[in-house]
Amino acid sequence: MRGALIFLCLTLWATAEARPQTADDAHFEGQKARLESLKQKLSDLKHELDERLKRVHMVDDEMDLMEQAIIQAESTGCKDNMEFQCGGHHPKCISRLLVTATIDFDPHAPNYDPATSLHVQGHMDLMVGDNRLYFSSHEKSGLAFECTFDGIDDHHCHGRVIHESSQLPCAYFTLHRVGKFGSTVLLHSAMGKTPMVRTMNTRRGSPYTRSLPTTTRPRHQ
Repeated sequence: MRGALIFLCLTLWATAEARPQTADDAHFEGQKARLESLKQKLSDLKHELDERLKRVHMVDDEMDLMEQAIIQAESTGCKDNMEFQCGGHHPKCISRLLVTATIDFDPHAPNYDPATSLHVQGHMDLMVGDNRLYFSSHEKSGLAFECTFDGIDDHHCHGRVIHESSQLPCAYFTLHRVGKFGSTVLLHSAMGKTPMVRTMNTRRGSPYTRSLPTTTRPRHQ
């Protein structure tokens, strides 16, 4: 009797193993194979992107140097004896008559570039798509300095001089990077009918440093 039961179980097991594959089984196997293929393609794509990004970082500095060489070689498009150019990829000719300076000049003294430097503590919010450079007020005037990058082009930013207490702007300007560590700023005052322009050099670092040439200063509101 026991032998007959064992024989019956073996027969049922063999019958189950020999069961033909159904349409659902075939569909499942096909989806599984397709998923594995997609996973492999995604892995290959990620590897290719990583390799390309490595090459981008390797040539980034060389590209900056080439861009600066091209900028220096190109004509300003302005009357250099009467105007200077600001605006970067959107050139704008500014009359030199708008830039004023008062310096003590001794014709017998050696040539030099007069400038006033000041060090201020600032911070930069590294937020995706909205990089903001901010200098708190260092004077009793309560005026703060901010410049916002678009998160894509780190050679230009749009800036404002604001009253720190109210956050209301009193001047607008555009900052254009023209050197590896320096930038030239065009400051256009929003007060009054006659615009006031001055140039500014900024070095990136922590703490940040601003070097201001001896120029007229904007009128405060």
